Amino acid sequence: MRSRGTVLALLVIVGSFTLPFVAHAGIPFFGPIIPDLNNRCAAGWGMLITVINNIISLLITLAIVLVAPLMIAWSGFLFVVNPVNASGKEQAKKI
Repeated sequence: MRSRGTVLALLVIVGSFTLPFVAHAGIPFFGPIIPDLNNRCAAGWGMLITVINNIISLLITLAIVLVAPLMIAWSGFLFVVNPVNASGKEQAKKI
């Protein structure tokens, strides 16, 4: 019984440290692609990597916010429209 309590306490502690990282991963990116750091100094390789990272984050956000709901809606539409046609259901399942 004592080992269960230790494992549970360890899980709570580790979970409390990792939960902010998981929550931060779900935040979409709608910020500026080029950060305001270029006003202070010349852009270098670090700025290039930051801009590339921001572009990738923006594309992932657009895919999550726009493309995924449209694909889910289209799949649901195909399920509703083709209740008898087996090929229509298979096409909806592939989406």
